[in-house]
Amino acid sequence: MSFKQARAFHPGLAWLIHQRPYRDTSALCEFFTQDHGRISVIVLNCRSKKRRALLIPFQPLWIEVKGEGGLKMLTQIESEGPALRLMGASSFCGLYLNELILKTLTQTDPTSEIFMAYQHALKTLSAQPHQQASTLRHFEMTLLEQLGYALPFHQLKNPEAYYEYSLEQGFIEYTIPADTRLSYDTLKAIEQRNWSTPQQARASKYLMRQAIQAALHDQTLQARTLWQPVEIA
Repeated sequence: MSFKQARAFHPGLAWLIHQRPYRDTSALCEFFTQDHGRISVIVLNCRSKKRRALLIPFQPLWIEVKGEGGLKMLTQIESEGPALRLMGASSFCGLYLNELILKTLTQTDPTSEIFMAYQHALKTLSAQPHQQASTLRHFEMTLLEQLGYALPFHQLKNPEAYYEYSLEQGFIEYTIPADTRLSYDTLKAIEQRNWSTPQQARASKYLMRQAIQAALHDQTLQARTLWQPVEIA
């Protein structure tokens, strides 16, 4: 079925997470939407003043698209409110979230919980930039849980032990501490999404970086390599 024959539909509130040039004046855009998750959309005439102004990160959008398969065609686009102002390091954190969605979600993944967590994260990064680290950890844990990569906290049995995380085996128990091992108490705090102390914050960041590798399937996050001068929380 051609785009002209397909019926247009509205996939819910949408956020642009990635775009790249497509032919002369068009773009291939990836949107994260409320009702249809991640969708790939051809946007024609993207050099027009209106579309240039709307096709930016952190801008809530109303879009209408056509298409039955994996690739859709944009038919309408409007603003759903002012763009969120993510400044400085918060902007890099937001782009990191976009890259996570792009590289971990397929177009068939269930995404309602992830979508709500994403919106909450963007709004928090905009309104409370001092909460960058906590905001990212909350989103990362929700993403892992919803995609079936939740950390196996049920393996923590011994309050006196130290644990090292392995993608293949989960938490491996040790009796002697080491730089790569986390205490039972620290891991139980992370399970409860409590990373209020500096030690818990460092441990949760280290643990999330390891765990996310499973969801990435050997892909590299450019946010960690291109933006080294600005430390991602």
